[in-house]
Amino acid sequence: MPPLHTVDKNGGPLHSWRVHLLPFIGQPTLHEQIRLNEPWDGTHNSQFHDRIIDVYSCPGNKDIKGKANCTYAVIKDNKHCFPEDGKTLGFHSITDGPSNTIAVVEVKKPFCWMDPTADVTLDELKKGINKGRCGSFHPGGCHVGIFDASVQFISDTIDTKILRALATRNGGEISHSH
Repeated sequence: MPPLHTVDKNGGPLHSWRVHLLPFIGQPTLHEQIRLNEPWDGTHNSQFHDRIIDVYSCPGNKDIKGKANCTYAVIKDNKHCFPEDGKTLGFHSITDGPSNTIAVVEVKKPFCWMDPTADVTLDELKKGINKGRCGSFHPGGCHVGIFDASVQFISDTIDTKILRALATRNGGEISHSH
């Protein structure tokens, strides 16, 4: 898996995982145009901020416009697959099983798809669906991407303990129905 974000020589964030996935989602030309050794919001790279990458935004989100064009985030936490310490983890680290672990969550308020600091913390997710950053304009909940490559709809009435369990990669929790 890609890192949460790459960092410069001082440890500052350069580019999000979304930038590094571009070659794998049919955007190799865009990836080649981005200067990976310069910050995401530098003079050259800023020209790509308002680019719409369809797979990074929910078509049902009415607030997508300009640089606010991404509605999907990973969970940045050392208990998840995208640790904030910059380590990269493989699927083998998902000991709870890829079918039991959230990879990507929907957020109501769009952000720039290139922003390496815009992902969701586990604490933000634990507030619940449609009670904090995580949520959508879909009635009753939001979509999440699961590490088994499925998409599930999570109700905004889900117990926050179950939601937290689904958000960790190695908590040893028993599988629950979504």
